[in-house]
Amino acid sequence: MSYNFTPPTICGVICESVSEIPATLFRKFKKIGKSHVLLPFQVEKKFLKNTITCMKLMDIAALVIVGANMQKIMLSHITKLDSVAKKTGKINLVIKRNNKFYGYNISDETGLFCHTLIGLLTKNRKTA
Repeated sequence: MSYNFTPPTICGVICESVSEIPATLFRKFKKIGKSHVLLPFQVEKKFLKNTITCMKLMDIAALVIVGANMQKIMLSHITKLDSVAKKTGKINLVIKRNNKFYGYNISDETGLFCHTLIGLLTKNRKTA
């Protein structure tokens, strides 16, 4: 007997406190279905560099970065920034492609953010 199982795409959320994550983000992901999973990682600033190294080894397609401090630290680990991220010097979304991180600055409005994230992940699956 064979099973046809496609594992979900894992999206991590890096934050200093899980309470910082907007509840609407989790609700939007649940509406998307079982093809994507949002997994929170509560990380102290001093451990972020080690966590980033671990993220490269994990099967995580994207990271949502919550909090200005986390965004600043994460910037130094990004391979390429989108045009908005370059202008603002801020990122809130990281897509992992070929073990490299690509940073984006997406609107904070949760519906648009989730829509853009899923679009980038879908595009990433086709180009991977």
